[in-house]
Amino acid sequence: MAHTHAYFRHTFSTRAQNVQIDEPIAYAMTGHSYSNNRAGDTYRHGYELTVLNDNLQKITFDVPDIKPFDLSVSEQYLKKLKKTIQKGLPSKV
Repeated sequence: MAHTHAYFRHTFSTRAQNVQIDEPIAYAMTGHSYSNNRAGDTYRHGYELTVLNDNLQKITFDVPDIKPFDLSVSEQYLKKLKKTIQKGLPSKV
């Protein structure tokens, strides 16, 4: 399956459901409007950021530990590449 923005949104929504975030809050967190046709819904201005953040903190993702990029390796590679370019390409490639 291709990992697109839609895939992330579906995964996020599923995780929100699994940690029992209220549906209207989950809708707000994914940029959707939510209405169950109650009169009071018309007069509300959305959730406070603290409410959204508190709920967002409930969702976890298993992200692999990625080590920082080692710039020294890149610098060594670039030096070798520069030397190769300065020598010129072989007459037959």
